[in-house]
Amino acid sequence: MLTTNIVSLKEKIEAKDEEIMRLQEALKDLEDKNKKLEIALKTRIEEISKLKSRINKLESEKKTLEDKLRNVEGKLDRVERGSRTA
Repeated sequence: MLTTNIVSLKEKIEAKDEEIMRLQEALKDLEDKNKKLEIALKTRIEEISKLKSRINKLESEKKTLEDKLRNVEGKLDRVERGSRTA
């Protein structure tokens, strides 16, 4: 009877050890995947930041060009009005 209990308890302990090992492997796998995802996220955040900077630069350049266009159009309008009155 005692021997049966001892064997049964040892089997239960062995089963728990196996489950613990499986769970530790699963945990390590998840931690590795998480690390890869964190690296990918950091890379994407950097890419987003660069794209936002590029967009801001292009918008600024566009505004400068629009200002120049208005200036040229204003000069052209004045020249056209001056040539009509002359």
